[in-house]
Amino acid sequence: MDKYSDKFLNNANILKKAKVGFEFEFYLKDLSFYKTLELINQELSPVKVWGFRQYHSDFTPDDKNFKIEPDLSGGSNMVELVTGPLNFYDAKYYLIKIVKFIQNYGYTNEKASIHFNISFTDKDLNDLNTLKLILNIDEDEIFRAYP
Repeated sequence: MDKYSDKFLNNANILKKAKVGFEFEFYLKDLSFYKTLELINQELSPVKVWGFRQYHSDFTPDDKNFKIEPDLSGGSNMVELVTGPLNFYDAKYYLIKIVKFIQNYGYTNEKASIHFNISFTDKDLNDLNTLKLILNIDEDEIFRAYP
């Protein structure tokens, strides 16, 4: 019988094809938004972090350009750092760097969260489990979008 760790190690090559993006919600500790932006740019270089003072800006992050902006879901002092799609190994690297940054210069509580977005570009939509999609769909969301 294989141990869980053996199974993971043997199947880890599947993740080579994954694209991973993150959304980190956290609160600013003692620093201003602009000082936080300056420090995070130093920490994540060569990636450039762009700061916006508006909620849900139109800027689309990529693997070389992230964004940080207010996240009003947690109050006036919460920000959200959004990465672009990264390959799996780069995503692991930036996950560790950003979590350490938040530990040093920010804080979290029950209102803060991290969102993982994972996609596999080698998958075909014909592989989609339509029954699972139908059972998990939010009909109210569809009716709001298409009244």
